[in-house]
Amino acid sequence: LNSAIKKGLLFNLLSAKDTLVRRKGSYHLFGLDFMIDDQLRVHFIEANGYPGFTWSRDFPTRQMVTEMFDLLIELHESPTAFEKMTQGDMYGGFELIYNELEDGCSEKMYDPCVDFAHFNKFEMKERAAKISEIHDTARRTRFRAKKRVEHDAKVAQQVCIDNNLPVSGSECSRLLKAERRKKFSIMFEKIQAWDTINQFVAGM
Repeated sequence: LNSAIKKGLLFNLLSAKDTLVRRKGSYHLFGLDFMIDDQLRVHFIEANGYPGFTWSRDFPTRQMVTEMFDLLIELHESPTAFEKMTQGDMYGGFELIYNELEDGCSEKMYDPCVDFAHFNKFEMKERAAKISEIHDTARRTRFRAKKRVEHDAKVAQQVCIDNNLPVSGSECSRLLKAERRKKFSIMFEKIQAWDTINQFVAGM
């Protein structure tokens, strides 16, 4: 959805780029409304040249306004400050989704019609379900990795307890480092042994 909304933003703003008037030292904040259907396809509804600001607990409006003024002041004081930013770079909560200076570095110019025209022909709900499966797998992987780290930490603490050492003391830390070096030495010897065997077999 986030990617589709960005495409919608670019489609609208770049299609109207030639009609927008640039005035030095000024800025304009637009508000764009989108609708999402039951297939998770994004549809543009309208653009507001003067969107209302409503203080909401569900959206950090005050933070957005503060960061916007910080950005404008910095840009006014140093006009070239953001020239090296590329698509995807962040300034607070603002993300750069298009940099017209990058068009000059590429043979392909951005065409909003080509990029967005056929976007909604895909069944986004089915795609979202597949992406959700991938995210669930990643979460399970991170959960198992976290549990493994916690288990290893408990095992390490038990080594210090078995040696009558305080877990948070420096002696415990030195003992654990020595244990790790010992394990790595054993692993390295095994790797060397297998490497020797492989070289011997390869030479037969």
